[in-house]
Amino acid sequence: MQSPGPYRRFQALIRTPVFSLVALVACLACTETTPEDAREAREGMAERNKQPDSVDAMLDSRVPTAKAGDAGWKYAQRVSADFDGDGTDETAVLICDVTLDAGGRPLWEDGHRWQLYVEESDGKTTRLYARFVPRGRVTADVGVPSAGKELYIVVVEHSPERMGVYEYEYRGPLRVDVRKRLERDLDPARQFTGSMRP
Repeated sequence: MQSPGPYRRFQALIRTPVFSLVALVACLACTETTPEDAREAREGMAERNKQPDSVDAMLDSRVPTAKAGDAGWKYAQRVSADFDGDGTDETAVLICDVTLDAGGRPLWEDGHRWQLYVEESDGKTTRLYARFVPRGRVTADVGVPSAGKELYIVVVEHSPERMGVYEYEYRGPLRVDVRKRLERDLDPARQFTGSMRP
């Protein structure tokens, strides 16, 4: 009987679990991370974190596009400012589909759809935020500019189970970035208690 040739012996060797383990250890040893590699990875991560998020991720397709005063969208808050630095004020509008009573007070229910858009003086609008928020509220404020940037629009979404904070940089019609975004699930069983919440 003839013994197997070198090629057949090699094929049999690479099929053994011991060879696979040795090969894996050898590969890991060859890919050791140097301090320079780690620094470059950190810098790359920091650069990616500076990149704006997509506004599309902030727009729930189940929330129909609406403007303040449209049927079902009577609740509205507005602020005017030069958000894009073009010398002309734009108006940021936060709306909700909550029903208002005869005195204009909202009749809050278990959940509502919210939207935020910016309207130019010529009527062009850009949606920044559109979501359904169960058992919660949405507020919006104007952030002070920093490092030569224009004014920011800051949105806070808060419910017993979730909190989100979003910072928008509006640069003109259909040109907006989500510069900062923080979202956290909350533990309803561990809420702060004591004095009434503001």
